[in-house]
Order: sequence, then C-alpha cells, then structure tokens
Amino acid sequence: MVRPNYGIVYLRSNLFGPDRYAKGIMASSTKLPFEKDLPTRDRIFKWFGELRRDRRHLRGGFRSVYPVQLRSEAHRQMRLDTGVSVAELGLGTWTRVGDGLWLWELTDAEVTKAKALFERSGLLLAA
Repeated sequence: MVRPNYGIVYLRSNLFGPDRYAKGIMASSTKLPFEKDLPTRDRIFKWFGELRRDRRHLRGGFRSVYPVQLRSEAHRQMRLDTGVSVAELGLGTWTRVGDGLWLWELTDAEVTKAKALFERSGLLLAA
C-alpha cells in the first residue's frame, strides 16, 4: 500500500520538461540563453541532491511553495525567523487529509508572500 507523505502540484510548460522537474532534472530548452537559464538549472538541480541525500523535505523542509501541496505536521510546525510557525501564518487553507497529513492551498499572492518569508527564514531547500 502506498502512503504518500509529501506532494506538490505545479504547472510547467512542456518546453521545460515538467516530468523532469519533479525529479530535479532540468530539461534543455532553446527558448532561453544558457546564461539566463543557469539560476533555474542550479535551483532545480539542488532538488536532485535533496532527493538522493538529505531528504529534508520529509522532515519539514520545503522545496518551494506551490498553489497546492501535501504537507506533514512537521511542515506546519516549522518556525520562521520571527518564531511564528508555518501553520500560524494565516496563509492559505489547511485541510486535514488524514494520518498527520494536510492539504495546503494558496492563492498566487499567498504563494509569493510565503516564498519570500520562507526564503528569508531558510526554510526553502531548492528555491
């Protein structure tokens, strides 16, 4: 039986390999010059390393912030640099989906705000 404990929902153009993004692999695209694409490549490849080494995303770390994501209680309890927990931020809607798992849904504006707060607090693993 499969027991998911982490998940994200994202949109990514077919030009940029959405199937590879999930694995931390950057698909080549001729749409952007290599120099402009380098920061994105570095960020995505960080995730490749996380999946194979530390796996901190299973203990409360965030790859990034997405409009819809499956998170654990450990994610909700992570603290920002202000001392406030993620669950106490008042961003998005948290819905318990069973056995310590939560569905976290955010608007685009909330995603942007959460990313900035998480980056400042060091909670993002590959952003």
